[in-house]
Amino acid sequence: SRNEKSLSDRDEFFNKDYTLNDKGKQELDNLNKIALNEVISGDVPASNYISVDDKSGLQDALSLTKSQDEIDPFDIQPSYQNYGLPGASGLPTVQTAMRSSLAQQQLDALKGLADSYYKQMKFDQAHEIYDQLINMYPNNSFYWFCKAETYYKAQDHEKSFVAIEKAIELEEAAEYFCFKGDFFIRHESFERALEQYVIAATINPNDPELRVRLGVIYRVLDREKDAINSFDKALKINPFEKDAFINKIEIYEKQGKNPAALALKEKYVRLVPKDLEFGENLVDYYIENKGYARAVELLEILIQEHNDNDLIWAKLSFILFEIEEYERALQTIKKAMIINKENHDYNLFMKRVENKIKK
Repeated sequence: SRNEKSLSDRDEFFNKDYTLNDKGKQELDNLNKIALNEVISGDVPASNYISVDDKSGLQDALSLTKSQDEIDPFDIQPSYQNYGLPGASGLPTVQTAMRSSLAQQQLDALKGLADSYYKQMKFDQAHEIYDQLINMYPNNSFYWFCKAETYYKAQDHEKSFVAIEKAIELEEAAEYFCFKGDFFIRHESFERALEQYVIAATINPNDPELRVRLGVIYRVLDREKDAINSFDKALKINPFEKDAFINKIEIYEKQGKNPAALALKEKYVRLVPKDLEFGENLVDYYIENKGYARAVELLEILIQEHNDNDLIWAKLSFILFEIEEYERALQTIKKAMIINKENHDYNLFMKRVENKIKK
């Protein structure tokens, strides 16, 4: 038997609280890998791995439920989970720990194998695994959903649609309606996509990303008022949702509402100063339009988050120089020079500032 090691020695594989120690976990992992390979290859049926050393006790337990031929290898029954060492007062043996977790680990391994094939774009192999899982659990909506994704990636759109319909029939999950909506988007059927996303948003009203996606569909359909309403709901749920900000800004700019667009941009910079690229773009806009006071204010916000960025300090110094705040310009260019001692332009600029101060 593959379990004929000294597993009766509890202390070798268990910690003092009778949980599996590292050595026990390693042994369990090794046995499970062997089991999975044998099951997948077809050499050994999975049900073989339910039987271990204490076969007589296991058979007694099985007789209380169903015959061994009828056992679902992925359904570990409580009636034979409680067999332990003699005199151990119900404490589990390593054999029992392995038996009770092996089936679940085999199932997890199958799912992991399917995911691996999917990521490697080996869709035919992924189909086979998902078909096995569906055969074992035909009412598991998630497996149908995975199957739909795999078929779509394999360009079999008809089977993908059938699979997602089956998933929705089993469970009306927001994610499934979103997938169906994306299916219609890819086929440029935006009204039908909208119907699916409205259902998804009804099921899960507090998902900001879902609200953004719904808003984007409204934009495609030129329903800008509904789009803004959807983006506002996303921002109410998550005030930092960048895509909602960006979409609202683009709508306002398209409508010629530049002050409203600028106000949103400033609001985002104040909320998310970590987004340096966005902040600098807004600063550059104000510099180009001689809005120096706004540019200085925004740079001071960005510096609080990016204090070690010499370019921001230098940009602030250049602006202060333009508005003739020479003392502050000198302080800030010196800060840039401390951070980056190799930039000779900073030294030249500092001399210009010093000359202005001397005058």
